[in-house]
Amino acid sequence: MTGLIYHFINMPAAATMIQFNEYNLGSSSSELSLDTREDNQLATLEMIRQARLRVEIASRDLDPAVYDQPELIDVFRNMILENRRARIRIIVFDAQALARRGHQLLKLAGDLSSFIEVRQGSSEHDQYSEAMLVADECGYIHRMLWNRYEANANFNDRHQCKPLLNTFETMWDHATPSVYLRRLSI
Repeated sequence: MTGLIYHFINMPAAATMIQFNEYNLGSSSSELSLDTREDNQLATLEMIRQARLRVEIASRDLDPAVYDQPELIDVFRNMILENRRARIRIIVFDAQALARRGHQLLKLAGDLSSFIEVRQGSSEHDQYSEAMLVADECGYIHRMLWNRYEANANFNDRHQCKPLLNTFETMWDHATPSVYLRRLSI
């Protein structure tokens, strides 16, 4: 009998997949816990797909597993083509490495520089170890450690977006255009 209990207790739990397409930017207020790269990819894709006006991203390396994906690049492009008032602002901390790698989002920023602006984070924010995405001032994905995929996300939490946007604005005000990022637009 104890053997059966042991095996039952140690059976792997069925993976719970979050259906991100069931969440609506600006109306779905459930707090989501993301644990994997795939969760981050899918949440980011769906949040950007629904964004209409603004996206702010702060990321040390603009995580290629999340942001350098062809489908996401198309979603960013469509966002801009569907709304000529759309603005995307991105802060990175190692622009040289991103330019050297040929990150597709940076190439898109070079092609659509009137809509997408990328800046190099200043040295005073070098210790920033988080990663954030805020969409239309209401949805967010926030990783406390930029190099880990554990994150909190919410498609409608303006209260939580406010401090994230305040942090972003402070970093943005001190960030500068990078020679490595401008080279992509030539």
